[in-house]
Amino acid sequence: MTTLLWGSLIFGVSFALHLLVWKIHVPKRQTKALLFIMFGTLIIGFVILGFLPSDTAFAAIRIPQNWPDFLHMILYVTSLILAYMITYSAIEADSPSLTLVLKISQAGEKGLGPDEIAQAFNDELLIKPRLNDLITDKMVYMSGNGYRLTGKGIFLAKLFAFHRRILLLQKKGG
Repeated sequence: MTTLLWGSLIFGVSFALHLLVWKIHVPKRQTKALLFIMFGTLIIGFVILGFLPSDTAFAAIRIPQNWPDFLHMILYVTSLILAYMITYSAIEADSPSLTLVLKISQAGEKGLGPDEIAQAFNDELLIKPRLNDLITDKMVYMSGNGYRLTGKGIFLAKLFAFHRRILLLQKKGG
């Protein structure tokens, strides 16, 4: 119960800070800001809990008492943060799958025809926002008439290719 309570409390505080910051101003590099807020809150929470007297309790549940308790709490909160990051990245930008489901839902009983689907999915919706995100995150830059990967982009591309090879997935996208 210690891990669940205190870990959930720390994650809840980090989520509240995330909402507060976004209410004031949405950062340009949202993922980086979100990671900073959430892991920063975890570290600060860990330090605060470490300095509290060992008999401190909330809702009759004591703070973590030893290193295994703290480790469990850190792993739990880190799992929550990473799961939230995956969810957030899906809602941050217009996901093709989510957009398609919403368009079909809006069409109702009549359904959505192939022409309407093609019209809904264009470069303005799918390609340009993602290219702008890659440029903002310094993974891609414009060179002449084409986009090129930065060192950070090359690393990420190699990481994805390696991951696909490990999973024995077929090569896609080129």
